[in-house]
Amino acid sequence: MVTVLSIVDSSPLAPIRLQQLTFETDIPTIVKEKLRAAVPTGSNTVLYKTLPEFTAAFPHSTNLEWIEHELRALPENQTSYTELMPAGNSK
Repeated sequence: MVTVLSIVDSSPLAPIRLQQLTFETDIPTIVKEKLRAAVPTGSNTVLYKTLPEFTAAFPHSTNLEWIEHELRALPENQTSYTELMPAGNSK
């Protein structure tokens, strides 16, 4: 996990919560900086500079349980991400 965006409410310009792992090296620093610069006013940014700092914030690795909860709450007739992908695109 590099970046987590939490939607605070469903309005188009709703505040978000951006969480970044600054110690990981898969994503270039410039990309991380641009993501932080794009966070809307009124949003929250949390930077984890070390793995122990991140682990302390999420001691039981439950930091993504909210995603599971939100996905399970979607109506069954919602269009899935894969249904939105162009034919032949596996990513």
